[in-house]
Amino acid sequence: MPSTTDVLDLSTSLSQTAVQPSPDTFDSLTTSSLQTLNRSSSTPFIGTGNGLLGEYYTGRSFDDFKFQRTDAMVNFDWGTGSPDASVGVNDFTVRWRGKVQAQYSEVYTFYTQSDDGVRLWVNGTEIIDKWMDQPATEHQGTIVLQAGKLYDIQLEYYERGGDAVSKLMWASQSQTKEIIPQSQLYSCGHPLLAEFVNGLRADYFNGMNFDTLQVSRTDETINFNWGTQAPDPSVQSDQFSARWTGYVEPTQTDTYTFYTMTDDGVRLWVNNQLIIDNWTNHPPTEDRGAIALQAGQKYEIKLEYFENAIGAVAQLLWSTPDQPKQVIPSSQLFSRPLPALNNQPVATLPDEPVNESPILGESQGNNATVGVNLSGVNDWSTQWPFVDVFKSSRPWIAQRQGAAWGQGGELKLTPEGWIASLEPGQYAETVVLNNTYFPGGNYTLFYEGEGRLEFAFNNARIVEHSPGKMTVNVTPDGAGVFLRILETNPNNPIRNIRFVMPGFEDVYETQPFHPLFLERIEKFDTLRF
Repeated sequence: MPSTTDVLDLSTSLSQTAVQPSPDTFDSLTTSSLQTLNRSSSTPFIGTGNGLLGEYYTGRSFDDFKFQRTDAMVNFDWGTGSPDASVGVNDFTVRWRGKVQAQYSEVYTFYTQSDDGVRLWVNGTEIIDKWMDQPATEHQGTIVLQAGKLYDIQLEYYERGGDAVSKLMWASQSQTKEIIPQSQLYSCGHPLLAEFVNGLRADYFNGMNFDTLQVSRTDETINFNWGTQAPDPSVQSDQFSARWTGYVEPTQTDTYTFYTMTDDGVRLWVNNQLIIDNWTNHPPTEDRGAIALQAGQKYEIKLEYFENAIGAVAQLLWSTPDQPKQVIPSSQLFSRPLPALNNQPVATLPDEPVNESPILGESQGNNATVGVNLSGVNDWSTQWPFVDVFKSSRPWIAQRQGAAWGQGGELKLTPEGWIASLEPGQYAETVVLNNTYFPGGNYTLFYEGEGRLEFAFNNARIVEHSPGKMTVNVTPDGAGVFLRILETNPNNPIRNIRFVMPGFEDVYETQPFHPLFLERIEKFDTLRF
């Protein structure tokens, strides 16, 4: 139970807030790309990792599995104790696995300190193999890594008797020796490690301003000449729009020229930079924009398109000084598999919210007067205090493409704490929901002002949008719901955001608390977090 005694004031409104994961880049480094490693940046690539998956066994050969958890770092000195009550103090093994993300493009030295045996693989290569009884001993191995990329990592350890120690460190020319931090380690359940499919996610809308979502699918390439036809039977043949999103992976380290051939309007972002902007009615027209990219790294890409009338064309191509112009092939385009679409307007709820720990009571006489063990007001809570979940989102954090996470520069805020304006290339992001125990279904997002909002992952899909209101289909999948403000009008900034659970759109202003939450706390006079 916390030592503080903060008491929930049920009449107080709560401030809103935000956060952001880094780009997804985790393919294996090949020998053909080693030449790019000489240009090591002095600015470290700061990740958004959550640690490594730790699997704990009894026996020295991974004999009897006991439990697993996500360990933020491998930095353990258990002495003569054990990692957990279910594991003995001697004769146990641990396997940590996931991904490691380098901060610099350099030769890295990995260090283990262990008592007893240890084995370490990075990018499929065993660089440390000391599977033997030993006192706390340091070993090391080296490997070339590229900044921002995610590499497979697996550490195996056994303890025979006496003291138990297991630590994992690294160093490079620019990186002083340290325990590998949580920000650079990713467990197998991290959202960045979801599998990709080739092609881009395509969302097709009736209306030229992404008005009503009709169909979502994966398009292998963007190479369409629909003529006077529609892209899908559910989409009208004129006055429709489309948005393609995902990642593009260049095959060379070079300056790439991207080309669009469209009839009518088109906008293209690569690495969150707007490089083509021709949002006009026009016959088939080629536009272009250039950007420097690095081989083997995945960059976010988004293409928006609208068709007014008559012919409909949308094509996306690229070239480099050494590569002729071509439609970007499916092999270099990536997106996440589409989640199952839940079109039901009513949420799917378990019998009651899943709580991190039960709400307990300190009683006087027959009445429990103080409720304790509440998780507080935050995005990861499973207790659902509010039907407007934006009340428990995180504080806004400034992001800028190409900068380290959270290093987007100072945000300009209104006196009420909303984003007053954004610098070129800057955007703000928040975590609204951050577990898998929130309801799925159609949420309603209300806002005031003018600008551009988007959700970071496919698990939150805008299915209908009118000024000041969005219908968002949410699928709980473990990735969390991340909301971004990409643009805001300084004269009329986006503000007063509300993100309302399914079924509460009409009552959230007069009934701010979730009925299940109220039901569980009604026997308490005071709540202590």
